Amino acid sequence: MRSPAFYRAALSATACLLMTALATGQTAPASADETGAMAALKAYADAVGAADVARVREQIHTTSDLQRGALDVMGRLVQASYDLYRATDAKFGAGAMASAGVTKASFPPVFPTVPLEGLRVKVDGDRATLSTESGAPIPLTLVRVRGAWKLNGDDFLPPFSAAQFAEQGKVVSAAIEAIEQTKADLATTALRSPDEVYYLMQYRVSKVSERASDTQMSESTTAPATRPVAGK
Repeated sequence: MRSPAFYRAALSATACLLMTALATGQTAPASADETGAMAALKAYADAVGAADVARVREQIHTTSDLQRGALDVMGRLVQASYDLYRATDAKFGAGAMASAGVTKASFPPVFPTVPLEGLRVKVDGDRATLSTESGAPIPLTLVRVRGAWKLNGDDFLPPFSAAQFAEQGKVVSAAIEAIEQTKADLATTALRSPDEVYYLMQYRVSKVSERASDTQMSESTTAPATRPVAGK
């Protein structure tokens, strides 16, 4: 079973590769299809920046219940994180989190950001691929669905089985509960600063990850070894 860190790392790696697309200028799209694909990427980037989970979901094409379920869980994690961010600002004053050096990017990474400058889009029928201005490929594609361009969920999420999803869903749900508990503590405990709120949230989420890792290690060390069948 892969750990939550694996999925966060996979998403972060995609985000890092996308960051290499930053450049001083942007090549104008050569066709209406490329313009449409770029518009879809901008809509997605705007939705991620606004922490608008519903709009993010609208920009991703999914082809299975597993993908849809994973996006639901990811969306809940984003919502819980940004609800805590806004609640902390509400308690300590607008901009309190940013003044303390805590930005939305400080929270658990979920949906990768998409810098648009310098991106190149190549359309081949109903599929579009991305590359940097220097031509380096970016592992993210778009597909045209009923005339509209969407991010391809097949590339967006790591592959996993139903059993793996069920296990990872439990871990992420526990992390969400930890974040929501921290938000509740804003009204009931003596948290004195945005820093205290953030580090309490970090501590609780890290404990969730540790428990998941300990469980995984315990299962791997206690599983019975496979023995040859007698007489064979």
